Amino acid sequence: MELQSGKASRKSVELTIYNDFTAVREVRGLHADSEIDCLAIKGLPAGIEAESFFIKGAAVLEQDYQDGIMDKNRLLKKYVGGLVTIRNAEAGSEIKVRLLKAEPDFIGEIMETGEILINPAGDLILPASAEVVPSESAFFCRVESLQGDAEIELYYFVSGLSWEANYIAELEGDELLLNGWITIRNYIGADFDNCRIKAVAGIFNRVEAASPLQEIGRHSAKNFSHELKPASFSEGIVYSLDGIFSLEESVLKQVKFLRGQRAGFQKIYRIENRNMNASVQLQFISAVGGEAHMPLPAGTIKVYRRSNEEELEFIGEDRISHTAAKRKISVMLGEAFDLTNESFEKSRNLTGGFEYVTFIYKIKNTKTENVAVLVEHVISDPIWEMESSTHDYEVKNAHTLEFHVRMGADRTVELEFTYKVKGEKEKNSGF
Repeated sequence: MELQSGKASRKSVELTIYNDFTAVREVRGLHADSEIDCLAIKGLPAGIEAESFFIKGAAVLEQDYQDGIMDKNRLLKKYVGGLVTIRNAEAGSEIKVRLLKAEPDFIGEIMETGEILINPAGDLILPASAEVVPSESAFFCRVESLQGDAEIELYYFVSGLSWEANYIAELEGDELLLNGWITIRNYIGADFDNCRIKAVAGIFNRVEAASPLQEIGRHSAKNFSHELKPASFSEGIVYSLDGIFSLEESVLKQVKFLRGQRAGFQKIYRIENRNMNASVQLQFISAVGGEAHMPLPAGTIKVYRRSNEEELEFIGEDRISHTAAKRKISVMLGEAFDLTNESFEKSRNLTGGFEYVTFIYKIKNTKTENVAVLVEHVISDPIWEMESSTHDYEVKNAHTLEFHVRMGADRTVELEFTYKVKGEKEKNSGF
């Protein structure tokens, strides 16, 4: 005997959302008045990975998956050998045909004449059959004898759910006020009611890439206030959303996890890649208020500051990567039009077997305030040694220098430095 289990038999749902797939755990209650040997598990999302499905709580001997998806060729195959109707409205005709072949060409036998018909014009009408056209996706599981009340757990993967963090930062004096949201998009082709949600930050190996997501025609946002609880999970971080949620199909849901956390910040002016304008960056530490030990998930951060009229003004946005607790975060806000740079190679001279290279950065500050500028310079030569510099600097890596330039309001400063590299004859020996 067969017992059907649909969405109504769900007792709880847990969703663990990874980068490109979601692991689902359902608990369902069963009641069988008589002995059963087949379970029909229905109410499953269209994006399920069939090979990932398994059941705990029932001894499954065999299982078949019916995906519920129907197209013209698959449907016609189910009628091969049966009678169908060809109706041509323009000709005012209707004939009965025995379907011999469905694809790549329609081939049928006209019942009245025995003639063979290939790809006829007109409307193809199929007889009604509840057995031929499935109503929804389902697993049909042959199980060992089951009777009475039971509880089973369903585990499967599904594509179509995604998550990311979104942040709003407000600059107030010398402090930054940070609010954070977890944004979940449901393109899964199904609703999930009363479920618990975990979001996983990390990269996990999959044998096959997830299916492309469906396009949606609408979305809405709902705001809730909940806590985010991070926990270590293998090589990733799991963020457990505190609460019970409902995810409607094709809906964007936002759950608040950071509420007005404060942190000190610095505004950094940086000249990189010998650019003409300095970029403006905001730096703060990810140890934020009461969430000092919480790593921040990747996402988009929008930055606002208060104007003299106490109104919020948007000043830039950037993406941040997954960041461990108590680590520095840099946010690119844009470029400073009043902090410009002109850089050039001043000289390149060969002396005593070494080539001496001199660069100049001419930096102009037309602001009405003093500023500090970080100048990043990349040396392409494989082996080099610094000779002199007009300003303090740090060697960031084997090819990158970072100079610290402090300058007054409405001033121009020249940064000049020289490094040496080996001449052609000395490249096989050390300095």
